[in-house]
Amino acid sequence: MEVQPQGILVALGENWAKGKHGTRRALRERTVDTAIAADVLAQSGRFHTLIFSTGYTNGKNQIAEADAMADLVHAIDPILSQQITILRETISHDTPTNFREIQKLIAHLQLEGPITVVAPQFHLKRARRIAQHLHIPITTIATEKVLNLPTRPTPLVEYPLRALSLIDPDGRIPGLLTRRRMR
Repeated sequence: MEVQPQGILVALGENWAKGKHGTRRALRERTVDTAIAADVLAQSGRFHTLIFSTGYTNGKNQIAEADAMADLVHAIDPILSQQITILRETISHDTPTNFREIQKLIAHLQLEGPITVVAPQFHLKRARRIAQHLHIPITTIATEKVLNLPTRPTPLVEYPLRALSLIDPDGRIPGLLTRRRMR
């Protein structure tokens, strides 16, 4: 019996890895893993739409993370785009704007179905908190679980971001810092 696609899969980016002289040159290894995990999940047949989400965190004149993730998946699985709708949300720059832009995109395209978010394990607690604040019902799955990888240590920056998400769930403070770094 064939599974009917019912849901929306969202893959969250994590900002670019730093290159020489502070520039960001490549997708972080965890973001590459998340893109691959999204491909694996999309192949399950449970989803009608895959949204790669995160914008121009590498600077305005560079490729958006969502585009880089989608291009990577297309390179390793060119047939996937014939089986599922793949969208690229390239406006967001942090987790709160990821969810606000995803919400707008889903409403604009009148997409229906449950939303599943795939991201590294450390990111999921904050993602669930922000989605709940924005009244977006989601389920989450860790990149590491999909790919059967060991859970990596939580980056130190995640701890203050989690604390900020409690007092500033709209992401105003982290958003200011992220936009400043993107210049």
